[in-house]
Amino acid sequence: MYKIFFALMCCIGNAYSCDFCGGSPSVMNSDLLSIQPQSFIGINTNYRNYKYANPENGLNRTDLLSTNLTIAYAPKKWVELRANLPIIWMSNTYKNVNENTFGMGDMSLIGNFKAINKSADGEKRKVGHIFNVGFGIEFPTGKNKVYANNPLQNFTLGSKSTDFLFSGVYSMSYRKWNLMGSGLVKINTRNKDEVRFGHLYSIQTGTAYIHYFKNSQLLPNAGLRVEIQQKNLYKHIIQKYTGSNALFFQYGADYNFKKWNLGMQIQHPFIQHTAANTIKQGSNFILKCVYMIQKKNQKTKQSCN
Repeated sequence: MYKIFFALMCCIGNAYSCDFCGGSPSVMNSDLLSIQPQSFIGINTNYRNYKYANPENGLNRTDLLSTNLTIAYAPKKWVELRANLPIIWMSNTYKNVNENTFGMGDMSLIGNFKAINKSADGEKRKVGHIFNVGFGIEFPTGKNKVYANNPLQNFTLGSKSTDFLFSGVYSMSYRKWNLMGSGLVKINTRNKDEVRFGHLYSIQTGTAYIHYFKNSQLLPNAGLRVEIQQKNLYKHIIQKYTGSNALFFQYGADYNFKKWNLGMQIQHPFIQHTAANTIKQGSNFILKCVYMIQKKNQKTKQSCN
């Protein structure tokens, strides 16, 4: 049952943003909302693109490719400690010129804690319930390139501020089905340039079905995500062409075999209001690969069985 949490993490989706939407591209990876604490090493790659309705300074399009490196350690069954480090490639397309930027994003440290754990046993309790809470901090390790001509309307790879993360996730399991709801809040602080990127709020719901093979499992999933990113502040002045409200439909699948978990997901924004409707977000494409690390006592039990 513990392997199921990887598919549920994928069902939650990913939350990245830009500085005009309310943060930096490395804002976070939403699979920090884990269901079952587990030690693992993972890579998660997210591709996003943005088109400008009224291009300023000749900027027509921005493409973002973010690869998130994650290491998680679960010393107990009720707690998981996680470190995330995003590596980001960004391309700004002007009229006849492409400007590429590559660098490290803002690193985050997160703790996930299990508050309620009532697993289904198939006899007395047919429905399982799990509720976890998470807390984290994001450090200003990301590259931050400031443009002299328009410093507030360009993507940056870091926020230059220390920010705080809060999360909660509820999962209900019945036979081969899992239903889940989650919430995520990112509180941004003002940086040295007197810029405070807008706070990020995300609410998601989804379902996953488990199909068992002889030595593996396939978990298709689908869900909805609401993302609200507040407008930026520069010296306490609200920046008009920032902020975003969007509703995403997301679907994908996970495949578990041995100690490996592979997953993919596509997210479509079918309702959005980004930067006062001057920017249109495209679909997001997500791929992940996770290697689970078993404890010594787990290995011993499996070898005895």
